Amino acid sequence: MDASRLSVKIGNAEFSAEGPESAVNSQYERWLAAVAAQMAAAAVAPPPPPAAPVVAPQNQAQNPAKGADPAAAGGNGAQGAANELLARIFRAHEDGSVSLLARPASVGESILLAIYGYTKLRGQGTVTTVTLMKGLRATGVAVMRIDRELGALEGPEITRAGFKRGTRYGLTNQGIKHAEELMQALLG
Repeated sequence: MDASRLSVKIGNAEFSAEGPESAVNSQYERWLAAVAAQMAAAAVAPPPPPAAPVVAPQNQAQNPAKGADPAAAGGNGAQGAANELLARIFRAHEDGSVSLLARPASVGESILLAIYGYTKLRGQGTVTTVTLMKGLRATGVAVMRIDRELGALEGPEITRAGFKRGTRYGLTNQGIKHAEELMQALLG
């Protein structure tokens, strides 16, 4: 029998085989089915669209007490006030990161607020270490290792799953409450 050789690339998937034609064909059919299943799974669950950044009008962000209309700030009543508060504390960047415009005194509380910002602005229940570090760098917070900076906040207020660069941080109900109290305190 003649030896057959086949090399195919579809997206990031590559197939290469050499040998009897029947063996190459059977391997190719299995590979093709696996790639089709992988593409179908990716098409079923598209990534969520990035959330639009919440930005308050310039005059209201500087002096919200003078003529601030909560309905004009991005919603009605409490929702508009919440959006304005978020816009005064956080900045959502086009690359998906979230930085702080107002910083608390401790690095641990900055991390807590950053996780809260990702939760509210990006809809992410948990945030990876890499993503969190990117936002903190944009804020101007120098952190070598997040886990060492959290201290007593980790556990009762911040959840942690995974290890090394794949670690994901989230907030407990107590952490959400603390973050909201911090935001109120920062803005006076």
